[in-house]
Amino acid sequence: MPSELTNSLSSLKKNLESSFSSGPRQRDAWSEPSETAKFIKLVKSRHDNPGVEANPKTVAMAVEYFRRHGQPNGWRGLKHTCFGAGSIDEKGWCLLSDKILRNRLFSIAQREREPRRQQKCLQGLLSCYWRFPLATAKPDAKEGWKELRTWLEMRLQVLENMSSRKPGWLLMLTNHRNLLQDNPCNRYGPQLFSGDGSEFQQAIEGLSIPSDSWVKDEAVFAQINVGTSFNNDRFIKTLPDLLSIAMGRAGIDLSKSLKLRCIALLVSRYALCKNRPEHIALRDAALSAIGNPWLRRASWDASVTDAQGNPDENAREMVNGWLKRRLITDFFELLSADGIGDTRRLDYWIRFEPCIEDMWFGLGSSSRNQRGENISEFRQRARGRLFDLDQTTANNNAFIMKIGEYLAVEFGASGNAFFIFKWENLPTTLSQQLLHGPEKGYIPIHSLRSTNRVDRLIHRDSDGAGLTWEQKFDDKICPIIGYWPEKQPRMLNDNFRQVTRIKKHTNKTYDNEEYRRKKQHTENSPNRSAERNNEKSTSYLSPYSLARTASKSTSSSKPHSPKYADNTTRTQTQPNTDTVPDDVEVIIESRNLKYADKRSAGGAFWILTGNSDKSVSIALRDLGFGYRPGKGWWRE
Repeated sequence: MPSELTNSLSSLKKNLESSFSSGPRQRDAWSEPSETAKFIKLVKSRHDNPGVEANPKTVAMAVEYFRRHGQPNGWRGLKHTCFGAGSIDEKGWCLLSDKILRNRLFSIAQREREPRRQQKCLQGLLSCYWRFPLATAKPDAKEGWKELRTWLEMRLQVLENMSSRKPGWLLMLTNHRNLLQDNPCNRYGPQLFSGDGSEFQQAIEGLSIPSDSWVKDEAVFAQINVGTSFNNDRFIKTLPDLLSIAMGRAGIDLSKSLKLRCIALLVSRYALCKNRPEHIALRDAALSAIGNPWLRRASWDASVTDAQGNPDENAREMVNGWLKRRLITDFFELLSADGIGDTRRLDYWIRFEPCIEDMWFGLGSSSRNQRGENISEFRQRARGRLFDLDQTTANNNAFIMKIGEYLAVEFGASGNAFFIFKWENLPTTLSQQLLHGPEKGYIPIHSLRSTNRVDRLIHRDSDGAGLTWEQKFDDKICPIIGYWPEKQPRMLNDNFRQVTRIKKHTNKTYDNEEYRRKKQHTENSPNRSAERNNEKSTSYLSPYSLARTASKSTSSSKPHSPKYADNTTRTQTQPNTDTVPDDVEVIIESRNLKYADKRSAGGAFWILTGNSDKSVSIALRDLGFGYRPGKGWWRE
């Protein structure tokens, strides 16, 4: 044996003896269960872990190569392409969003014959599946992500049937295959809702799901879904806790899209409750997450859907009504001279909320400069519907309502009348500004007091007639707009004398039954305009209503022969001005009053009677007539 070889073997022998002379190092540690568990965990993390880590530049290069050539750059290129298939670039593109490329990638990955390589492809695409930015991705990318989910579930079944040894993460995925299906986290919802997150945490750790994965968002949504499955009483009782989770106040940070989904689900569920009074916290959460339902209807209809996926109109109108009532209340409590001391105008207009299609608020300089939590919240709720009210006193504000074909205007300062206009007769600048004007636009007050109006009403009770201004408003407004509120208007005190209603020689009092009858008559009419004309000759009316809704002749074939003071008649060849005005005709005919029409000569229309009949006097005053002792009542 050559001497060099002998020396080498001797040196090796000495080194081995020196190395093992003291026995195995840390031999005591091998018998410790905790140390053994740590070692096993370290081995699994390196060799049995579904989590894939790769250099981002290498992944980007592999995806770009696949995009250009339609095939991977070798086996390593395939692994990196699987890992980066869901990575979205600055233009919103990813490989999953391209139907041809993703199908080719799936086909190449499943053609790999070696089981270990099949598992590696599944590993890469599974990591892509967990990390996909589901909340912000474009629709075509989301569609690709759903196809990836289907492919992963299919490949999982194939790998389960293989006889080769299966890694632990693959067995974990088999146990939690619900994560590859619709509603992936519903399985964990009841446990999470009750405070037990052990099973969900097992899946997170065993599958190396990233902390920012969409999976955790779905787990939060699953908890909300559990709460909405309760019966009405339990759901309402649990709603504050569900809102706390949905708004991110329960120690869970929610993305904007997840918050919207959770609030939308809660709103739809609450709308199904039989008893659903305004829920302030739910209302504010809905406005914050989804927006104003009448300004952002498209957003509402896309986000708030029913069980069939259709826009939930019931939920939208519920929140819409809450918001309108809140804004009406804000105006009369914060921006009107009434304040919270006198709620008559607030009580009156709240009744019309269901038929108010839109509303705006003109703010005087005092309100524009006012500071405080309440006024700030009002401005936030009324965003997009605020205008500066110009050319008026600093403390005046305007409440503007669109009701069908009409525009109604109330002012905040005392002493201002109510105005109602036909929308089509509004100045073009005003209607366009209301519909499309900027939030910081302005409206001069004179445009809201135009003479081109349907009516102008005063907030003044008629004590003599036993009528409140609310009753008088209803008598004029409701027939015009074709809507009668469910609740009747405020009436004078019960101990005030009842008022006789006149229909020739029949009497009837203004009571609840009369209000319901009039309301039903208007709402059930197939042709409201024609029915309103007919109603004038068939309804029992108060003196005020009598004067306002005097019947126009429904028989055009029978000529009208006006009476004069001497009880003679004029022929139809006289000018049209020599006729009885429509609004006083019923009063004249019912009381057989004499009159003289001097308007054609530049004079006035006179009703030749005294003021002894109080009901007639009140009705004539309300119609704008003045009284001259010894001569009678006149109006130009």
